[in-house]
Amino acid sequence: MLFGTKRDFNLLTKINRELLSDIVEQEILYYKFSLEDTSANLYGEALEKVFLSPVKLNCLITRGDQVISVDDMGPDLNRESSFAFLRSDLEDVTVVPEVGDILNWQENFYEVD
Repeated sequence: MLFGTKRDFNLLTKINRELLSDIVEQEILYYKFSLEDTSANLYGEALEKVFLSPVKLNCLITRGDQVISVDDMGPDLNRESSFAFLRSDLEDVTVVPEVGDILNWQENFYEVD
């Protein structure tokens, strides 16, 4: 470590973990995509995706404005959102975020991209 000791880093990690779990209190369910259990067709497409059982994680969520677009199929509602996790929390539950994983927050589903 450049400025400080491992003990200082552990103290800051513990404070951040308590801040996220006790004060911010934003929990999500993280669904990890299972590539091994999903069967693909000749073109590499899967009609049904298989996900592992969800993991509950604390995070800091930043939401953007709602954007409504209308096309031939009807209206579509989109919202940019950012989910920030503590690396140590992800390491504790052995989750590595990858494209295609699903986040569930307040009955809304977000895909990791």
